[in-house]
Amino acid sequence: MNDLRTWIEVDKNIIKANIQNIKSKISKEVILLGVVKGNALGLDTVQYSKLLESLGVEWLGITNIEDLIAIRENDVKIPILLLCEESGSEWVSLGLRHDLRFTLYTKETCRLISTEAKALGLAARVHVKINTGLNRIGIDPDQVISLVEYISSLSNIDIEGAFTQFSPAHDINKKKLLEEFEVFKEVINRLSELNIKIPICHVATTPSLLLLAESHLDMVRVGIGINGLYPSNEYTDLINIKYPMTWKTRVGYIRRVNANTNVGYDNAYITEKNTCIATIQVGISDGLSARMAKNRGFVLINSKKYPVVAISMNHSMVDIGDYEESNVKIGDEVVLIGKQGNAYIHPEEQAQQIDCYVEEILSHINRSISRIYL
Repeated sequence: MNDLRTWIEVDKNIIKANIQNIKSKISKEVILLGVVKGNALGLDTVQYSKLLESLGVEWLGITNIEDLIAIRENDVKIPILLLCEESGSEWVSLGLRHDLRFTLYTKETCRLISTEAKALGLAARVHVKINTGLNRIGIDPDQVISLVEYISSLSNIDIEGAFTQFSPAHDINKKKLLEEFEVFKEVINRLSELNIKIPICHVATTPSLLLLAESHLDMVRVGIGINGLYPSNEYTDLINIKYPMTWKTRVGYIRRVNANTNVGYDNAYITEKNTCIATIQVGISDGLSARMAKNRGFVLINSKKYPVVAISMNHSMVDIGDYEESNVKIGDEVVLIGKQGNAYIHPEEQAQQIDCYVEEILSHINRSISRIYL
């Protein structure tokens, strides 16, 4: 028994199995990039990145330079791709010195990276982001040739790749995937006609990897799949993956309360009968959503589900019912996400309870909470 107030356990063998199952879906020539953004969806960017490298993942994908530095300082050597532009000169310089692959879609950032690379005597490797339908970031298809020709005119910068992000992310929409894939292929074909060869083309993320084998190209970018999360329930028959994380805390206090008694701030919960309230040692500051109480999310204690009825900054209150029947005691282990005995709370279940995407729940878990890899 440890003395931590709250902690997260990560099962390395589950992640290993997830990677093996994903690799079985792609050919040996296709590069597997593991996306580790959002603190690796709660699993801790650095520890997760080190594990992925040890398990044969060949590239990593990130969205900020801070993660790059932390990963490199922990001796991870595999290529790392920044999946969006970075426009600050100091950050670009740091990226170059830490062997980062950059994403580009504006001429301004092209010039900046070329200038910084020349000053350091380095050659920057870049990937052109093409907008094929998501309309978030990326250059429009009809402007790609102009941008590529401009990059080619600059010194100390080499085009290593080109990619897009498909807009279908959760529900199965193969028709839309194919439409956006065709847009990407047309751009690459036009570049090829101009004798411009792109070494690494990549478009597939977890959904398209499973639905559209022809989209695998030279590299696939997998985030939630390695994490053991399905894009939606529609994908569960396509691959066997499991979620590796268990988030735990403890019962810190138990109080008997009468019927018609307030629990929590601002009458968060009014008891309907005599009951017991267990206060657990985790709250909003730890990344637990306040909607857990409003929408009656659950936790596990002694392998039984109990409703969260109120939440504050550092504590949450759980209605455990009759004290003798529940057999809950101070110090008992509480599971917020994961397995306890034969009971299980999947993060997707919690997301449905509070009406949000599962990524929101997992990426909001406080980075300061200890992650214990087992």
